[in-house]
Amino acid sequence: MINEVWTISKWKRLSQSGKDNRNKLEDGSVSKHIGGSISIHQHKKRMQATIKRPPIGVELYARLHTKQSTQEYITPKTAKVQAYESAMVAKFGDDTSCHPLLEN
Repeated sequence: MINEVWTISKWKRLSQSGKDNRNKLEDGSVSKHIGGSISIHQHKKRMQATIKRPPIGVELYARLHTKQSTQEYITPKTAKVQAYESAMVAKFGDDTSCHPLLEN
């Protein structure tokens, strides 16, 4: 497999592109997720079991982009979601089940 896949130029190009994307600086820091090696779907299932309902997008996003110890977003860019969430609560109320999925 090493000789058939990892040595071809297309794989090397895709591998380098992925590496560059993972290490790209945005707002002064490297883009990060703190979700670990499990999938977003698995995080969603675990959250659903914990909170006894399907998590909304902002809740799932917060779980994957905040430090668990301090509940702070990991980069300034990810913190912009907090402003969005506040605007949604101001516009539609505290009951997140009444919020539209995508609101500009």
